[in-house]
Amino acid sequence: SPPIEYDEAHLVGFQVWNSPNHELWQDGKPTRFEPFKSGDVAFYDLRRTPSAFMRHGYNSLQFYLPHAALNEIAQQHGMRFRGELRYQFGVPKTDPIIRHLGSALLPALERSEAIDGLFLDHILHAIAAHVVAAHGEADARDLRVGGGLAAWQERRVKELMQANLHADISLKQLADECGLSVAHFARAF
Repeated sequence: SPPIEYDEAHLVGFQVWNSPNHELWQDGKPTRFEPFKSGDVAFYDLRRTPSAFMRHGYNSLQFYLPHAALNEIAQQHGMRFRGELRYQFGVPKTDPIIRHLGSALLPALERSEAIDGLFLDHILHAIAAHVVAAHGEADARDLRVGGGLAAWQERRVKELMQANLHADISLKQLADECGLSVAHFARAF
């Protein structure tokens, strides 16, 4: 693959198929690598222009996580994200949460109809929040989560969801109706 252009972001790759024979480069230099098994997770810092040479078919889900989004999620969850993840490039990690969330997306991606936006929002938010908490170099602060939505917020959200059962409504739209961030809304609801 050509090097991925510089970006203030990370890619988190969930390996769908085994990838036993490949080469990886970072900053234009070859790096140590290990075979990836189905279910493994790999992290790529897009500030380091990663690239790969795959010797056979390759199938993975790549989750694009801009640092700005990771910082926002960390802040919403009472943590400070420093822009770094704990991992070794080219070395697969076992992460059952990313494996299960990625696996939950596969049947939806294989269908011919569009993926429900609310479902996709929840999965992507869960992955990003998990990456910050489990793999980020973050400082945990005291996080006090209040309980639930106000009665009017809960009523309004239920009305919107009922009115849009066959339409695509996003988590952000529901949160906006309540005047809350997506993370706060998701926890409260």
